Amino acid sequence: MLDHLGFAPVLFAERQLIRRQLVAGVTNAVPVELGANALGAALGDRPLRHAVEATGSTAVLDQLLGLVAGGARIAMVGIFHGKSEISANAIVEREIELRGCSVFADEQARAVELLPGLAPKLARLVSPPIGLDSVPAAYRDLIEGRAPALKTIIRP
Repeated sequence: MLDHLGFAPVLFAERQLIRRQLVAGVTNAVPVELGANALGAALGDRPLRHAVEATGSTAVLDQLLGLVAGGARIAMVGIFHGKSEISANAIVEREIELRGCSVFADEQARAVELLPGLAPKLARLVSPPIGLDSVPAAYRDLIEGRAPALKTIIRP
């Protein structure tokens, strides 16, 4: 969506090679390692002012807190499990804004309006539909980094 709306540069971190190549091939987003040196090089040493946490991993969120510039905003779209331990003092002292994002503030309507123009790209991110009997193998591929797409449609 950010790429489609003309925001640049859009950087993303993805550990799995197949998924990293897929996203880079579908968008103009640039894959980077989630570390200060890689981000600094990709941004030309400009500060990281905006980030999206989409994994639901408290470790990734904590890492982002250490990477963003003071006054930055982190949009949290991942669904977290269990309790998280993040550095509340870092948020206060560096004036970082954490924003939870879901579909409760009518923002989904704008995204839905853009879907027809994005359909060809989005189709490349979704695997062919599978039946319920194929779900265990699909999860195994996902866990082992062999999933060929970002999303899987399951049809009973």
